[in-house]
Amino acid sequence: QFVNYFQLEHGVPGAIVNSMRDKYNIIAIARNMHVDEDHRQLGYGAELMDEFIQEAVSNGAEAILLIADTAENNEFDLVEWYKRLGFEIVLETHSGPFMVMEL
Repeated sequence: QFVNYFQLEHGVPGAIVNSMRDKYNIIAIARNMHVDEDHRQLGYGAELMDEFIQEAVSNGAEAILLIADTAENNEFDLVEWYKRLGFEIVLETHSGPFMVMEL
């Protein structure tokens, strides 16, 4: 599923997907997190991500991978938000930046 999600669904090159699998023994994947528009800018997204990161750490994850969905209409820069949390862009995909946070 790891390969299907990143390579087939989002166009991350196979070499990149394989290098992530080789580099990290346990990887968490953040996907489909959503805060309703009425509840945005209140810290709920940061709280969700903090809980997700803590859960990933407690389960031994060495990295978190995600695709920043830049196609969604946001009132803020989602990529910059992820960067402030500690994610780095690996490469751009047709779905948005492929990002990693090493734990």
